[in-house]
Amino acid sequence: MPSSTFRVRIFKTIALPFIVGSALVLLFIINISTSRAIITVDPKPEERLLDTSITINTSATPTPETIQGILFKKAITKTRNADAKKVRLEKGIARGTITIHNDAPVSQLLVATTRFLTPDGKLYRLEDRTVVPGRGTVDAEIYADQEGPEFNIEPTTFTVPGLSEARQKLVYGKTSSNITGGLAEIKQVTQEDIDREQELLRQEIEAEIADALKQEIRAPYGFWPEAIEYRQTGSSSNASAGDEVASFELSMTIEGILISARTEDITSHIAQTMKQASPEGYAPLSSEPRDVALEIVDFSPTSDNHQLNITFFITLARIYDDSFDKKILAGMNEEEVATYLGRVFQAENVEVELKPFWIDTIPRIPENIEIKLADPAS
Repeated sequence: MPSSTFRVRIFKTIALPFIVGSALVLLFIINISTSRAIITVDPKPEERLLDTSITINTSATPTPETIQGILFKKAITKTRNADAKKVRLEKGIARGTITIHNDAPVSQLLVATTRFLTPDGKLYRLEDRTVVPGRGTVDAEIYADQEGPEFNIEPTTFTVPGLSEARQKLVYGKTSSNITGGLAEIKQVTQEDIDREQELLRQEIEAEIADALKQEIRAPYGFWPEAIEYRQTGSSSNASAGDEVASFELSMTIEGILISARTEDITSHIAQTMKQASPEGYAPLSSEPRDVALEIVDFSPTSDNHQLNITFFITLARIYDDSFDKKILAGMNEEEVATYLGRVFQAENVEVELKPFWIDTIPRIPENIEIKLADPAS
């Protein structure tokens, strides 16, 4: 019969490995059941431009297919002075003012066209008959004897060659300002000048009309500058292309017609468009669209229905739902998860947190994997 010592030895040989193995299995089960992965996905925003059409009815009884609206009108007439830009150079007669000195005790008569000569030999003539008092001075107009820019000169002294040498020392001339006009700038109006100034005038009037109409809008109606129909009802100019004038004047009359609707109706229509335009798996990051613009695409003075086109920007991002198969991630390391989910969700950033700290792969139990991707619209 085996001794008790033998039985103990047999027990240790068989039971000890069983106990150790059972403990390892238990630890493995605990490790699997308690390991967790928290994955935070930062979705990449996607910009989209949306447009939609809407019919505004400005009658007292709009139809169900239209939105109640109202018309505002404002007409403004304005004038604008402009300079001709084209310049043509042309030889001309230089002119200026001369001060004639008479140092003699008696007066000196100088007839029209009396010659005045500069030290370098340029000849000018007196415009009108002039009497210079004794021991006095008088201002008079002179002009160059010939055309040309060389007769444009700075202040200088003049002799009167028609007088005797003795008299020339007593009667002479001086200028204190430049003599100019030997090369004249002839300005000419071009069609480009007219078109440019008409456009500037149009912009000025339209801006004033928009400001005036904005002041007339009262809640609940909204103001959208693009929803103004501008119509030029008159224009005139006192110069035509080719006219040689330094400046000209334009006049223009413009009527602005604003189509307005209740702000809440426009907002509701935009919200519906945003909802319909968001593809499956995406949602707007904000319920507020950006850069909303309304433009008239169909306006008729004889109709109550007017069509507007609305454009605006929205920012979309992927949203997470339970249909995603988390089993795909089982066994992946952090880098593999970030790469995979970054592609699937078009994410800008993916952060992975593994628990306990010693595990380095995603758990194999889907329930232990948490993906945090907030609904952008919430």
